[in-house]
Amino acid sequence: MTDVALRNAFLKGIAGLGLPLIKPAIHPGILRELDQFLGVFCYMTRAAYCPPEPNHPIGNIYVDYVHNVSINAAAFVSDGHEMIAINIGTILALWDSYLALLSNSQMMPRYGDSKGEKLSNDELASHLTREFSPGVDPRFLAHNPNDFLRVRMAQYFTWIGAMFIFCHEIGHHVKGHIEFLTAKTGGRTLYEYMTKDVPMELSTDVLKSLEFGADYVGARGSLIAWQEHLRSVHTPEDPWVLNNSLRVWVYAFASLFRILDVKPSGIKDYSWHSHPSPKVRLWQALFEVGMEVARESPDQAERYMSVVEEVTAEVDAVWDAMGLPAESFEEGSPHSPMNQVQTLNDLLIQLERSGLRDLERRRHVRVKMMLQERLRDNPKLIEDLERETGKRPDLEPHPEAPVS
Repeated sequence: MTDVALRNAFLKGIAGLGLPLIKPAIHPGILRELDQFLGVFCYMTRAAYCPPEPNHPIGNIYVDYVHNVSINAAAFVSDGHEMIAINIGTILALWDSYLALLSNSQMMPRYGDSKGEKLSNDELASHLTREFSPGVDPRFLAHNPNDFLRVRMAQYFTWIGAMFIFCHEIGHHVKGHIEFLTAKTGGRTLYEYMTKDVPMELSTDVLKSLEFGADYVGARGSLIAWQEHLRSVHTPEDPWVLNNSLRVWVYAFASLFRILDVKPSGIKDYSWHSHPSPKVRLWQALFEVGMEVARESPDQAERYMSVVEEVTAEVDAVWDAMGLPAESFEEGSPHSPMNQVQTLNDLLIQLERSGLRDLERRRHVRVKMMLQERLRDNPKLIEDLERETGKRPDLEPHPEAPVS
């Protein structure tokens, strides 16, 4: 397919999403940032950051922007070609949000000169819930961190958040989700946030299962891309970043799902929605990456989970102290063993109900192993889960475990 044909196919595919990028409406400084991200996205479709499923290589996926300031993206097929559309807000609203967060002294208080940051809790909450204007260069906004190291940290956070959302959309392609959607409903598009009701042909369990699968690819891809970014693109002025790259990734990742909890318009009940709640998505992605770390580098598994639990607890405490809205994070602590087990059990049930056992078989095995790992030698957790669900958990080893 020629470049012109690809562009026309993309324009046809985004007809229901918005307009293509309107360059005259964007500040020149921001256009340069968008061009840099787009170049990286295009490179990543040819790199090994996002693991392809068997018989489904990543290939040359066409990527471009949609002129929409919300945080959203879509994986779709148009004229037989795989494509990804990224809202400009995925880069710019995230950048704007991370700059504001690091302009508050309670965010990463031990990093840089946090005492010099003056954005109040009320101002921050108002800032995070407003709509970003791409016509203004963020470098001249009042809500930039005063300390240069914290400005740079906001840039790192933006890189990690944007890479997660992009790799999530790659995940829909490499896991065959679009083909599945087309076979079941005739549809050809999966959004980061559905803007319409769930298709009647598919249950929310099916759609949530697709999203969990794409989230794992997104989390893994963003972590690898972040590590590669530090090695080959930039040498941070602050050696602390190089020595704490995992901590920075978890901080950005946990903050991302807090931002996603604020930004979507008015989602109060995720039970009907195409996506799991941000809280569940965050912890499931962190768990699954942790399982991969345990398989590939067993000596690093304990350190990984220690960093995850420490940093997410700090983000939770900071968010609560700032009084920021957090719809899906309000019920229960994700750090309690029972809450973690319930999250895994809920996912296992969704996978079993979804009818995607062939498509998501390996994830089903992996999640079951994760649940069994946390229940093993812990009779109280087993009893608590049985009391909550009315069913004793299955602790028999899966015949296909361990997963290679």
